[in-house]
Amino acid sequence: MKNTLVLLALILFLGGCAKENNDLVPNANETIYVKNKGASMRVNIRGNIASKVVMLVVHGGPGGAAYFYRTQATEERLEPQYAVAYWDQRVAGASQGNGTKGSVVMKQYSDDLKVVIQSLRYKYGEDLQVFLMGHSWGGMICAGFMTEGNNQDLVSGWISADAVHNWARNDSLSRAKLLDFGTSQIAQGKNTAKWQEIIDYCASNSGAITPEISAQLNVYSYDALNLIDGFTPFNEDDVIRQNLISEKIPYTNAFLNLANPATRNLVNSLQSVEFSSKLYLVTKPVLALSGNYDFVVPEGGAIELVNRVNASVKERKLFMNSGHNLEEQADYVDAFIKFMDENK
Repeated sequence: MKNTLVLLALILFLGGCAKENNDLVPNANETIYVKNKGASMRVNIRGNIASKVVMLVVHGGPGGAAYFYRTQATEERLEPQYAVAYWDQRVAGASQGNGTKGSVVMKQYSDDLKVVIQSLRYKYGEDLQVFLMGHSWGGMICAGFMTEGNNQDLVSGWISADAVHNWARNDSLSRAKLLDFGTSQIAQGKNTAKWQEIIDYCASNSGAITPEISAQLNVYSYDALNLIDGFTPFNEDDVIRQNLISEKIPYTNAFLNLANPATRNLVNSLQSVEFSSKLYLVTKPVLALSGNYDFVVPEGGAIELVNRVNASVKERKLFMNSGHNLEEQADYVDAFIKFMDENK
């Protein structure tokens, strides 16, 4: 049975973790709410917390949800060996609380991540080994966290899965990949009308990328996944729908978070945010994973990440039949497990 622990009190620097029900079990299913700067963020801990190793999901978005990542492969392959902490960021998923413009800014998310990690270590022991798994937008949060102060001392490693660390540069990579791949598809006579539309847009917007251009490139990047012969994009909507039901997530809460205008303001601000210049500060083990058909976050970002960090352990892997949403689920999960096995 799931124990719901509402963290009401601010405990010193933890910003909101109550220490109770601290059992280390091999089949955890517990939900806590971590409070920080007006937000009450849902964290669902599943799997083998007795291992004292946990993969902390830093989901995509902004405005996504962590329960998208509890797929069959994660449940059956990863959770029996290690625990997974599914964190819904502020103004996302089943989290509650402050969603005003002033609280929805880049730095707040990395601060929130630090509080979540501290809360987990307070609850399960300071010897808990935490591995970050940042996907898509979650990479920005991880990069901000890992390059600030001594934050990386709180974790054992960083998994960057189809993730961003430089918003504007990623948009340029998306545009370039759409142009290159689209040109080759037209030459082969495949979906020529749609690819020509995409190519024309990219070519006519070849200069500086505005928030509006960024948003349209994102739309075309997802459209492109449906234009590839023999490739089926991962149906994230089905996973989200199933977990909304099984986890009893209030639909209204999830919808209001997704529709919050503060999230759009955040996205518009990200054109000026980059962590590439600070990646040299990262010394903890890094695993960078990419999908061959990922137009949303092309492989170039992962290449730069591995080249720039100063970690003694840094690996990169390209999944040849994946797009942006970890389509080769079992292989991605196995890569997570291998990385944690080798660096715990």
